[in-house]
Amino acid sequence: MMKFNFHMHEDLPKLSWCLKMEKDQPLIEVSHGKWVEANARFFIEGTWNGEFDQGDFDHAETVMGSGAAITGDTLVVCTPSHTTECLYSKKKRTLCGFPTLLHLFWKHLDLH
Repeated sequence: MMKFNFHMHEDLPKLSWCLKMEKDQPLIEVSHGKWVEANARFFIEGTWNGEFDQGDFDHAETVMGSGAAITGDTLVVCTPSHTTECLYSKKKRTLCGFPTLLHLFWKHLDLH
C-alpha cells in the first residue's frame, strides 16, 4: 500500500514540493515548503472547487496549484487547470513544481 513520507524544509520556498519514488516501493518521499498542506492521503499547494477535507482535487473541475493524492493503489499527480504552470521531472520518478525547480537550480543560472 502506498504511503507518503513528508519532510518539511524551512529553506525551501513556502509553496514548493518535490516528490521522489522508487519502482516497487510503497513509500513516496515528499520534501516541501511550510505552506504545503499535507496529510496521509494527499498534499497540495493550492486550492480547488471542492471540500478541503475530502481532498478530491484530483476530480475537481478547477485546480489552482499542484499536488498529489493516493487513491487505493494509485498515485494521482495533479497540475493546475491553467497552462502557465506545470510539473518538471529532474530524474526518472522525481517530480517537482516550478518554485522547487528554481530553488534547486537558481545558483546555476546565468543571469547575464
